[in-house]
Amino acid sequence: MADAAFQSLVCFFIPYLAYYDSDVDVFTWGTPVTAIALLTFLLHLGIETKTWTWLNWTACGLSVLLFFTVAFAYNASCATCFPPSNPYWTMQTLAGDPRFYLTCLLAPVTALLPRLFFRALQGTLCPTPLQRARQLALRPRGKHPAPGGSRGPLPGAPSPDTSEPRGLSASASSSASQDDSSPPGSRHTPPPGPQEASEEPRRGLQEDEFCMSPQGSRGAEGIYF
Repeated sequence: MADAAFQSLVCFFIPYLAYYDSDVDVFTWGTPVTAIALLTFLLHLGIETKTWTWLNWTACGLSVLLFFTVAFAYNASCATCFPPSNPYWTMQTLAGDPRFYLTCLLAPVTALLPRLFFRALQGTLCPTPLQRARQLALRPRGKHPAPGGSRGPLPGAPSPDTSEPRGLSASASSSASQDDSSPPGSRHTPPPGPQEASEEPRRGLQEDEFCMSPQGSRGAEGIYF
């Protein structure tokens, strides 16, 4: 609401001050106001448009072209339309006046400065998901943030110690040196554990059962013959 009121005031008072204390009629002053309103509307639409396609550019270009074409044709053909004022040749006269181009350039930019500043501030401080995706798409491939699993340790955090404890490495080295220094005859193998000792009778029992089975006797007979 406030933005619309500000744009209306700018579109009115900048042409008013530009042609103040001059002998122009209402048509010569009203035509720049109409052109400024059209350009302000199109630029406002461009700020709010998220994606520009050739349809957007074509529609905006045709709008401006159609306005100036109708204005030139109307002011060239209507000689006595609204007496006592006469719009005849008004657009052709304004086309040779530098103040017309200055007001058509200055007024829309001034009217849209608050909205443009607001959109820029919003995109910087509180970007939408679409704006974040666009920023990530514009970054080079090597500068994308690494996924959560591949991040290194935080700065200042202690690095994990992957080395073996000193006591364990020292005992292992001392036991290895004692085995190397002892004579070959004095070395002995440790007695088998309870699991290894229980596996030996089970293995012999399986061999005896195989020999006593019919399959084992047929295998033996085949080997004998």
